[in-house]
Amino acid sequence: MADYLLLLVFTGLRRQEAVQLRWKHVDFQDRTLTVLPDPKNHEPHTLPLSDFVLALLTHRQGLVVNGYVFPRKDDTGYLTEPKSQIANVIAVSNTVFHPARSAPHLRHRR
Repeated sequence: MADYLLLLVFTGLRRQEAVQLRWKHVDFQDRTLTVLPDPKNHEPHTLPLSDFVLALLTHRQGLVVNGYVFPRKDDTGYLTEPKSQIANVIAVSNTVFHPARSAPHLRHRR
């Protein structure tokens, strides 16, 4: 779950783009990931990978159980929308996670 949230924050991906991300769309050599298709213009878009995101994905590659970067616990597909887990993160950290499209951001509760 932490890796999923970190990927959202550091790439700006939509939640659904992140959970549906497949390993075949991650290019470790070129340090990019490609999201297919872009929901707005129906075109693929390729993002460069920062050192942090590259390290995160390299670590996750060692956990591969199927073709998805974020597989379900039963290994049959991709992670189901993790609303309850996000709610737990908010409760424990006292931080609100707002995954807006252009820039997911965190806001500390007062």
